[in-house]
Amino acid sequence: MKYKLIPLFLSIVCCHLTLWAQQDYDESDENIQFVSWGITAGPNLTGCRVNLDSTDGAPDKTHPALGIDAGAFLEYHITPHWSLQFAAAGNIACVRTEIDGLSNRLTTYGATLSMLVCHRWTAAKGFWFCTAGPFTHFIFANSISGEGALENPFTRVIANDPRTGEPQFAMNDFNAGIALNIGYEWNTHWQWQIYLDWGITDLLNVDSHDLYVKPYKLGILLSYHFL
Repeated sequence: MKYKLIPLFLSIVCCHLTLWAQQDYDESDENIQFVSWGITAGPNLTGCRVNLDSTDGAPDKTHPALGIDAGAFLEYHITPHWSLQFAAAGNIACVRTEIDGLSNRLTTYGATLSMLVCHRWTAAKGFWFCTAGPFTHFIFANSISGEGALENPFTRVIANDPRTGEPQFAMNDFNAGIALNIGYEWNTHWQWQIYLDWGITDLLNVDSHDLYVKPYKLGILLSYHFL
């Protein structure tokens, strides 16, 4: 429960910080500092690097499927070219699974928090930018639908603890990884960006190198930056 309060806490912090955001900006001043914020939304394609071949009843294959992101970001500008960005987004992420010739769709509902370093390059009518940094993805709920009566492959017993013999379940409440992003912003405040979230931690509660599900997500975002 404590992890699920973090997105709400971050949203409250973002709202308070924007109250004192400074909007005066001069590119000639390399030391100017101020805070800006923006909103963003767009589709994503989510997949998993999976090794479940040795597990009975595990999917034969997994394929990326379409989902959606929507959220907001807060940016602390250190110089005209460098800034720190804190982002929070709600996510619907989908992965298609195949088992015994039947196709099913696994859907997770969650939120992503990220802390990114941003660098800008000036262009004719705006600027290019890229960001990189860590993220944490919290999973609140998940469901499965499709052709067969397949149980959710990531929320049932998939192994026994080698030390206690107790069954080990499911999808972790959260995972983490590295986010990479490249985009362009026009002087009209609109941005487009392409991002990759590469999961490093395992989604399964199994302490074994032979069983893992590590997610990745590729997305396109359209944003409005209140600069």
